Amino acid sequence: LVFISYFVPDIVVSPIAGKYTSSQSVLDKLAPFGRFTFIIVASVLLAVAVACLGVTTSIAGLVVNLVFGGMLGGVAVVPILSIMGEHVERMGGDAYAKVYALFNIAFSVGVIIVPTIVPPIMSAIGFAATMGVISAILVLGAIILAVHPTRMLMKHGRAASAKPTLPIYMRNKYDSSTDILNVIIMLILSTMGEQTERIGGDA
Repeated sequence: LVFISYFVPDIVVSPIAGKYTSSQSVLDKLAPFGRFTFIIVASVLLAVAVACLGVTTSIAGLVVNLVFGGMLGGVAVVPILSIMGEHVERMGGDAYAKVYALFNIAFSVGVIIVPTIVPPIMSAIGFAATMGVISAILVLGAIILAVHPTRMLMKHGRAASAKPTLPIYMRNKYDSSTDILNVIIMLILSTMGEQTERIGGDA
């Protein structure tokens, strides 16, 4: 039940999220946040889902929570791959190995951290409080991710996307190292959120 409730929505929503995060007209409207908009919003809503998981007392509530968690997990992770792809396009083909190695490392770190640290924390402070801690971490990650594009918006306004001949990555004037570092951090946190949903469902 946990598997179906979480993974089926994830599988269904991910291609839809990919369609919109690859739409140039959508990204132009969201500049200078671009694809970060999807990651930030989905991460905050995923944090809410994780927090609600901590106070869920019925099977029906658990299933509804996991459905939303699966949907939001797909929305949060898919844009990360697109952003990394654009990073490779900008840096050249030689960056493929480095970028996707970072992706695999970040994903693995997120998968490993939660099963390692959540059970001891849960034993110490309880299930609901642990879900609250993970939620707070996700919100903090979303805030960190929003800092750079917010500064660009305040400095350049929406004119940051005024050069249509350049890819959105360059039009938004993101610093390459800052962008990829933020994405790696968010991938770890999003993976942690997804893993927490699954562990919470099993619990």
